[in-house]
Amino acid sequence: MDATAIMLENLNPWWTDGAVPSELARIPRDLGPSLDPLLATEEILTLVGVRRSGKSTILFQIIDKLLKGGAAPGNILLMDFEDPRAEGLSVGDVLSAYRQRKDPSGRVYVLLDEVQASAGWERWVRAEYERRRGIKFVVTGSSSSIVRGELSRVLTGRTLTVPVYPLSFREFLRFKGVDPTTLSGDALVDKAQYHLGRYIETGGFPKSVLEGEAAGPLRLKEYFDAILYRDIVFRHGVRPKKVEKLATYLLSNIGTLQRDTALATSTNISPESVVDYLAYLEDANLIVRTEPLTFKTKPASTRSLPRKYYCVDTGLRNAVARRMSPDTGRLVENVVCMEMVRRGLRPLYWRNKGEVDFVLGGRPGALEPINVCFSDEVPEREYDGLRSFAEHVPPPVGRPILMTRSRAGVEGGVRHVPVWQWLLEEPSADGQAENRHPFGS
Repeated sequence: MDATAIMLENLNPWWTDGAVPSELARIPRDLGPSLDPLLATEEILTLVGVRRSGKSTILFQIIDKLLKGGAAPGNILLMDFEDPRAEGLSVGDVLSAYRQRKDPSGRVYVLLDEVQASAGWERWVRAEYERRRGIKFVVTGSSSSIVRGELSRVLTGRTLTVPVYPLSFREFLRFKGVDPTTLSGDALVDKAQYHLGRYIETGGFPKSVLEGEAAGPLRLKEYFDAILYRDIVFRHGVRPKKVEKLATYLLSNIGTLQRDTALATSTNISPESVVDYLAYLEDANLIVRTEPLTFKTKPASTRSLPRKYYCVDTGLRNAVARRMSPDTGRLVENVVCMEMVRRGLRPLYWRNKGEVDFVLGGRPGALEPINVCFSDEVPEREYDGLRSFAEHVPPPVGRPILMTRSRAGVEGGVRHVPVWQWLLEEPSADGQAENRHPFGS
């Protein structure tokens, strides 16, 4: 048996045992059920998300479901292209070694992890797809460019893309062994508030959550370095110190208004490089950009407006940012933004005579303004911003929401909702949370 065949045997233990080892499948993610119908389609399923967000574990969970659903163990191939033994191997090499080893018949599932590490992978996948050999491809990548770039050029119309993020607050509780549906009253509030504090501080990278907080900052700093070097520096050939300086600056100033020219001045990086580095940081899924809500239509006028940037995970942010204060308010705002993104929403912000942290909805008349104030003593400026929004945006406007620490109820036309409660609410069909308590109490 040659080296490639030995590697495949090691990476696919179900060929021998008929099952996925329990230590690989781990705790189910909320994403799992939504993937089930996609596995029955012909299109190539792509899972894209920041490095270490749990994509590999989701692949093992997919394999576990396939095996329990009756798929033949030998008809499921997993290949990790970041395994050191895979250096220099193409998708074609792997498929050839697999067929020579297993000679599968019927529907075959080929799962390619961190596929961007294999040069020319998209052409091999396209060739196999067009031969109609009954192969279902599932590929993962840490870079969004596998969808917008390489993949889109050769596989347009042949893919289904699902984003993968670090744990939501609901998943965080599951990983901590907490089932909020078994709690009510003060016990629910106290438990939720405690764990929300830990979630804000330590974040939701699965392995970091499972291992506890002792080694958390060191592990998260390693994640940051891996994202920076593997997905940006090596991929784009940029100077590491400069892109790290920009990333650290952005993570230290999450949720604040930023213009490209000001970023260039603050970091001593050329404006042209700032634009490139911002694109690379977004492509690596390290940061999320929110644009201003504006009714201007000329590109030149909108490009000059400031943007806000948030980190994909607050724990990662805390591990690398320069912190002069606890920054609790900004961190909670970051958590809210990422939950909106996780639900498939595209939050904007609004600023005129007053400011609104987030605006949801895609058109006038369906816009929902949301402010985040992690306190029960709400400053008047939070209400001023919501009122100003209603005065300046074409009506009708959805009911404004103010997310607080524990204050709830409707007052003065504003819905007050505790952050922990909103995070646990079931999203409606359009991705927004239903205006009800998730546990009926």
